Amino acid sequence: MSGVIAVFNRDGRPVTVDALETLHLAGAHRAVDGHKSWSDGPAGLVHQHFRVWLDDDATSQPFASRDGRFVLSGDLRLDGRSELCHKLGVHTSEALPDPHLVLRAYEKWGADCVEHLRGDFAFAVWDETNQSLFCARDALGVRDLAYFMSDRLFVAASEVAQVLAHQEVARHLNEGRLGEYLAGSWQEHHETFFEDVFYCPPAHCLLVSKSSFRLWRYWDLDPGRKIAHRREGDYAEEFCGLLTDAIGDRLSSTEPFAVSLSGGPDSAALAALARRARPSTRIKSFSYVFDRFPSCDERRYIQTVVDRCQLDATYINGDELWPLKDLESWEVFPDFPGQDPYVRLPMAIADAARGSGCRVILNGHYSDLLFHGGQFLAADLLSPRQSAKVLSILANNLRFVSWKRDVLRNGLWMRTPGWIRSAVRRIRGSDRIATGLEMLEPGFVSRSGLSDRIHKTGGSLSGVRSAFEAKWRHLSMSILAQGAASARRLYNSRATELVDPFWDRRLVEYVMAIPAHMLARPGVSKYLLRKATSGVVPDEVRERRDKTSLYELFCEGLLHREKDTILGLLDQPGIVERGIVRSHWLSDQMTAGSDWSDYGHPLWRCLSAELWLRDQQ
Repeated sequence: MSGVIAVFNRDGRPVTVDALETLHLAGAHRAVDGHKSWSDGPAGLVHQHFRVWLDDDATSQPFASRDGRFVLSGDLRLDGRSELCHKLGVHTSEALPDPHLVLRAYEKWGADCVEHLRGDFAFAVWDETNQSLFCARDALGVRDLAYFMSDRLFVAASEVAQVLAHQEVARHLNEGRLGEYLAGSWQEHHETFFEDVFYCPPAHCLLVSKSSFRLWRYWDLDPGRKIAHRREGDYAEEFCGLLTDAIGDRLSSTEPFAVSLSGGPDSAALAALARRARPSTRIKSFSYVFDRFPSCDERRYIQTVVDRCQLDATYINGDELWPLKDLESWEVFPDFPGQDPYVRLPMAIADAARGSGCRVILNGHYSDLLFHGGQFLAADLLSPRQSAKVLSILANNLRFVSWKRDVLRNGLWMRTPGWIRSAVRRIRGSDRIATGLEMLEPGFVSRSGLSDRIHKTGGSLSGVRSAFEAKWRHLSMSILAQGAASARRLYNSRATELVDPFWDRRLVEYVMAIPAHMLARPGVSKYLLRKATSGVVPDEVRERRDKTSLYELFCEGLLHREKDTILGLLDQPGIVERGIVRSHWLSDQMTAGSDWSDYGHPLWRCLSAELWLRDQQ
C-alpha cells in the first residue's frame, strides 16, 4: 500500500515543496520506503513508497509519460495484465510495472482508461497541456482517495488526515456522519467525518480544471447478468478457479508471504489454495489463541489446517490483548473513530509477520459479506428456474428456517411490487427506523438530520427495490471501506500489507449473478465456499457450523481490566458535553454489567467516539 497526494492550485499559484511535505508528514506511515515529490507550476504530486515486493517499481513515482505531458502517482495493483497489454499494444515480455501500464492507458484512452482497468487502485494524473487533474478509485473501493475542492484549490490524498493538513482546508466536524456511526448505520460513500472533505466513491473518477469539476461513475453491476449451471459442482469449480486467480494475483512467485489464519473456512481456503499455487513455498501462518478464554480459542481447528497444508505456524497468545489495554498507546485514527475493539490482536500478527520477513499478509474478512446474499434464498421462489430447488431446500431444512425472516422479509417481500411496499412503509411510519437513536440527544438527532439520513440509507433493506439491490448494498457498505482503511493503516504502520482475495471484483460479479441457494442455505453459511474447497480444506474446518466469538475477551477488557480506565475516560465525556449522547443512557450502560445494549457495541462506539473527539482537539 503506497500513498498518493495531489495538489492543484486552481487559481494558478505555484505549489510549494513545503506544502507537499506538510501533507506527506500527515500520513508518513505510508512511506515505508521513502517518498518522492514532483511539482510544476500550479500542480504537485507526491508518492509515498511501499515496495510490497522487493522487485516492484514503487519508488519510481511520480513519473512522467514519454512525451512529458502526463505525470502519475498511484497506489495500485492490476489484475488482467495480459488483456490490458494486448489492448495497449504492449508485449508482455516488456514486463512494464503496473503504474506504467496505467499511464499508458491514460495516454491512449484519457478518462475512459478506467473502463479498461481491473484490480485495486487509486491514482492521480496531471495533464500539463489541458491544465487538469484526473483521479480515479477502483470498483470496490479497496484503495482510498479523499479530496477537498474550492474555487482556489483542489487537494486529493490517500487519507483524510493528509487533505486536512493543507492550511486552506478547515477542520469542521460532520455531525451527521458521526451520528450515523454512533447509531451503527451508514451507507453514503462520499462523506467523511469532516464537512467539505469527501471520498471519491468506489467505481468513480473525477476530472478537475481551473474552471470545471466533474465526478462520475464508470462501472456498475449488471442486474441482468445471470449464471445458471445444471450441476452444483460447476458453480463450485468456477468459484474455486476465480478465488485461486485472486490469490495468485496478490502474491509474488518468489518472496515470502503469510496467512492470518483463524479456525474458519475462509482463511483455511486461502491457506490451502495458496499452498496449492506455491507448492514449493513454506507458507507462514499467524494465529491468535487463548488459554484463559476457551470460547475465543480456535486452536483445534487451526492446527488441523496447519498440519494439512504443512504451514510454518506461529501462535500468538491473546489472553492479555483485551480492548483498551494500555490506553496511552491505543490506536486512534485521525480520519475516523475506530471500529475494532480487538485491534491489539491484528497488531500482534502484523508485528510477528514483519519480524519473520513477510510484508504481505492474506486474510479473508470480506468472505462474510461475499456470501451474505444467501439470506435471500426465498426471494428466488417466484423464479421459474429456481422455485422447485428453493422449495426442496426449505422443506429439507425446516428446523433452521425462520419463516418471518427467511421467507417473508427476505423472500416474498423482495418480490412484492414496489408500489405496495411503498404504501406499507408510509402506513408504518418513520418511527420504525428509530432503533439506535435512543442513546442520542434529541437535539443532536434534529440538528444533524440523522432521522432523515437513516431513513434514506440505513438498514440493509430500507428502501431497496429488489433482492439484487439488497445484496449489492450489503456488499458495498461504506462501513466496509472505513474498516478496511483502518486495518490497512494499522498494518502499513508496521511495514506490512494486508490483502483480502475475497474482496475481488471477479468474485463479487460472480456471486451476484448466481442463485442465492448456492451462497448459503438454512443452517449452512458460505455453502459455495464449503463446496468449492471439498478435498482442499480439512472437513473438520470446512463443515464447521459454529462461529467463534471474542465476546469473552471484550467483557474481560470493559468489565474487569479497564473499568477504571473507562470511568476516567467518561468522567466528563465530550460526547455528553457536546450534546451528542444522553448522559443517563451512558450511565445506565456503565452500570449494566454484561446486560448492556446490543452486546456492548453501542457503548464501544461511544468510547471510540470519545477517544477520537479528544484526539481532534
